Amino acid sequence: LLAADGITTNVVSMPCVDLFDEQDTAYKKEVFQEGVPVISVEAASPLGWHKYAHFQLGISTFGVSAPIDDAYKHFGLTKENIAEKAKLVHKKLG
Repeated sequence: LLAADGITTNVVSMPCVDLFDEQDTAYKKEVFQEGVPVISVEAASPLGWHKYAHFQLGISTFGVSAPIDDAYKHFGLTKENIAEKAKLVHKKLG
């Protein structure tokens, strides 16, 4: 969805923010390069991402009882919404 608009992306998996916090600055700068917009997407709490991402998508409230696709839509965790937020962050910071 982003490539169609000429926006290249990298995906970083961070299963443990606390472990990433312990890494040296050089490694952190290698993962999150200066001047490159960062958004985070968590199907849980975005806690900790404020230190690294310019924009965080996640669930900062109690959950909902629904089929997973409906729950993701409720929380804005659809590929369309994620792409739209990424475009806005890219436009502002890229």
